[in-house]
Amino acid sequence: MVNTETKKENLLKYSSILFSLGVYIVFLLLYLNAVYPAIGHDYSYHFPRLLDTFLHYKINGLSIQWFSPSFGGGLPSFPNPQHLQFSLPQLLVFFFTPWVSAQISSIFFSLLGYWGFYRFGQDILKVGWRISSLGALLFMINGFIIEHAAAGHITFQTFPLVSVILYFLVSKKFKPITAGLWIGIMGAVMVFSGSFYIVVSFVFSIAISFSLIVVFKPELIDFKRVGKITFVGIISSLLITAGKLYAVYSYMRFYPRLVTVHYYDTFITSLVGVFYQILGVMSLVPYYILRGTDPEFVLESLAAVSRFRYVWETDVSFSPVLLLLCMVGVLWLAFNFKRIFARKNSKLIWIGVFLLLLSAWITFEFVTARGISYELIKKFPIINSLRVNQRYVISFLLPASLFGTFSLSAILSPLKTKFKHYWTAGLSLVTLLFLGSYFLISPEIQEREFHDRVSSAAYRSFSEEEYFSVTDVSFSHNTEMYSSHISSIITYEALISSGSQKLRSQLVEGDPFKVSDGYFNFNNPVGFVYPEESGTVAYERFKLEDRDILEDFLERKQPAWEIPKVQLFLNGLSLLTVIGILGYFGYSFIVKNSRKQ
Repeated sequence: MVNTETKKENLLKYSSILFSLGVYIVFLLLYLNAVYPAIGHDYSYHFPRLLDTFLHYKINGLSIQWFSPSFGGGLPSFPNPQHLQFSLPQLLVFFFTPWVSAQISSIFFSLLGYWGFYRFGQDILKVGWRISSLGALLFMINGFIIEHAAAGHITFQTFPLVSVILYFLVSKKFKPITAGLWIGIMGAVMVFSGSFYIVVSFVFSIAISFSLIVVFKPELIDFKRVGKITFVGIISSLLITAGKLYAVYSYMRFYPRLVTVHYYDTFITSLVGVFYQILGVMSLVPYYILRGTDPEFVLESLAAVSRFRYVWETDVSFSPVLLLLCMVGVLWLAFNFKRIFARKNSKLIWIGVFLLLLSAWITFEFVTARGISYELIKKFPIINSLRVNQRYVISFLLPASLFGTFSLSAILSPLKTKFKHYWTAGLSLVTLLFLGSYFLISPEIQEREFHDRVSSAAYRSFSEEEYFSVTDVSFSHNTEMYSSHISSIITYEALISSGSQKLRSQLVEGDPFKVSDGYFNFNNPVGFVYPEESGTVAYERFKLEDRDILEDFLERKQPAWEIPKVQLFLNGLSLLTVIGILGYFGYSFIVKNSRKQ
């Protein structure tokens, strides 16, 4: 009897979870392909570079692509923070077109985020699979992931990993070193995926979420253990990415892309702006329809309060179900205030409240680009190169999902299992239905201006070709890099956008070996990153005596670049770290299985 009941419960659990995940995946695929072959405009940046690295691998094997002859008459690749050579989408390009690869990787990271939150609810909060699965669904479904996937921001796909990091940080199921290494690996995945924006949001998100746990479940936190895990995670992540970070630093010391941001007018406007972003498409579109207003007015609403017209940057859109649970949770908190703060470790709880308010306030200042903490933070390296601070409203999603889960658990705890299932199943269904809001607005407001069929055809062509030498310098745009034989001068690179005119003025269309003033018609890209070692400067063309190097470069081979010894050492250190981590996990697996036997 018990066995039969368990089987029924497991069948119900897995069918419910698979149904929710299936609906989300179908929605995402339909939405991203709504006007195919037109897809998000920023895929026009990433797809040519994914194809370019694909060619590099075909010729050079699994080696670092230091520089590329395909763009700008020769530009840095590996030192570029947005270069995706060692990312999941690039790995998938071995087997699929860039468009299919981008969709698979987006779904993969979303499912991983769902798993992380679900395990957190099951293993740590002990709220049962029903509430855990609903909480995970509320975390996974958000406008941030949907809008950025539609716009073509591949570097934002890794955001859902924040729930997995929190799980390993708090869980006592793993050894501290094992949990720390997993966190380190995920940190490295973000760096190699170009997710520097996401790293910043992770810091805020984890800080708020951790403080929230201290307030509601202080008994779950072993601070000494968390400290060890954090230390191992940071060190291992830095070691894995040491070579990449040094290359990025070497490039950005000359091209830091310093920006000044300010979006909101007053404190009240800031609050309203953040509130509107959190409401987003899933709340505002149904509201406008009920009110008889054009649903596409959502674009004007978000632009009015954020001073930013791009919906993919402002629509963070938490699920209306999550917002409802948070509001109910606030009411529940008001009625149970004394009971919560009268527990044994009340001092620790009050410390948690202080840290919660502090971390939330610092995040708010960073989102709105104002305040004392922001003035200090914005001067840090990398931070001073970031813009569009509205993106960081997403930092509130994980803590909001946790608070919603706490609230739902407290509300449903007196109910019988049958009624818990009715409530969670109903709320899950409503959560999924609100995804339909995105089909009520035109894809045109997202500027889906890039056509994929050309890139897919180029991928198939590149898969069959054997000769890839660059033979022509062209004033075509980098989105037209669908011939492996041209270098497009009209190219967009955020770090050197101010130098685009210089590229056009010193290079001419035609033969890369055309000589003028003692130089060939092609950039020596080492000067952008390592001028000290190469004796060159940025935008300097190849000298006549460097013809052999230029010939190899144009054939997409790896010439004997002048790479500094410290860079080579750090690359080796990163490789040894990866080998060491794989060895550790392999050894742990063998020991674990031998004990079972």
